[in-house]
Parts: sequence; C-alpha cells; structure tokens
Amino acid sequence: PLASYRVADFKALEAEYPAIIVDVRDPIEVAATSLPGTLNMHVSTVIEWADSIPEGEVWVHCASGLRGLVASSLLQRQGRDVVAVVGDLGRHLGG
Repeated sequence: PLASYRVADFKALEAEYPAIIVDVRDPIEVAATSLPGTLNMHVSTVIEWADSIPEGEVWVHCASGLRGLVASSLLQRQGRDVVAVVGDLGRHLGG
C-alpha cells in the first residue's frame, strides 16, 4: 500500500527541536559535525537498531536528505511516526 510521511527542512527542525532526532550519516561525518542530542545510526543499520529509538515522533536527517529519506521510509514501514529532514546540513550549520 502507498504511504507517506512528513518532510521538513533544517529550519523547521531547529524551530521545533524534537525530542528524537536520528542522524543516519556515517560515523566519520558525525564526528566532524553533528546536531546536539541526536542518535547516530548509519542508514544501513536502521532496521537492525530501530528498537533502540525511543517511542514518539522521529525526525531523521543526513547531510543532504537522500539517506534520510531512505531511513525514514524504512522506519515508517515499521510503524514509526517519522519526519524526514531534507536540505544541506553543512549550510545549516554555517559551513
């Protein structure tokens, strides 16, 4: 069946600053820059580690949006309420 989820940008994430933010970038990328309070799990491990994500709405991001969209789809398919964050993280952080 067809499904959908909310999509937002980094300005919306900053304005709402949700309780659960999952960063699906590579750990090397996360070590260079990251948003405070985020959970990091590479997009390739989202299904494996989905149970470790606290209950509630989950905002998912990567550097540009592609991996975040994939991870959001995987989590949404598991019944999670997700918001996919798209945009340029580096530009958002001033880089």
